[in-house]
Amino acid sequence: MHIFDSRNIISIIFVLGCSIVLLVTLGTFGIGGANQASLESRLKKLESQKIKWLKIKPDIYSYTIRAGCMYVVESSAKVKGSLATYDNDEDKLSIDYLFIIAKRALEKSARADIKYHPTFGIPNSIDVDWRLDTIDDECGYSLVKFSTP
Repeated sequence: MHIFDSRNIISIIFVLGCSIVLLVTLGTFGIGGANQASLESRLKKLESQKIKWLKIKPDIYSYTIRAGCMYVVESSAKVKGSLATYDNDEDKLSIDYLFIIAKRALEKSARADIKYHPTFGIPNSIDVDWRLDTIDDECGYSLVKFSTP
C-alpha cells in the first residue's frame, strides 16, 4: 500500500490538512498577505496621525508619558516652541518617542495595539507583545497627561 498515492483518500486528507496548517501558521506569523495588508493600513494610519500632530501641534503644551516593560519610567515636560523643559533629567521621553515606538511596534512585534488622541493624533496608548513565545516581554507606553494652556 502506498500512502502518498493521489487516489488514496488518506493521502488527500493528509496533504489538505498539512496545507491548512501551513497557511494558518504563515498567517499567524505575519507572512500571509492579509497580515501584510493590515500592517500597511496600520502604518498609513500612524503616518496620518503624525501628520495631524505636526499640523496642529500647539506652540505651548505639557505632557506626561509613562513607559515600561519590566521597569516603568515616567517623564513630564513643558514645551514652548521647540524648547522642552523636563521635570526629570534621567528619563526624557518625548511625543516623537511615542511615534517611533509605535512604528517599531507595528513593524517588529508579534502584537501591537495603538490608540490615538482624538484631537492631536498622538499615540495615547501603545500595548506591545514583542514575541508571543516569550513571557514578560510585553511593554506599555501611554500619554498619561496632555494639556495646552
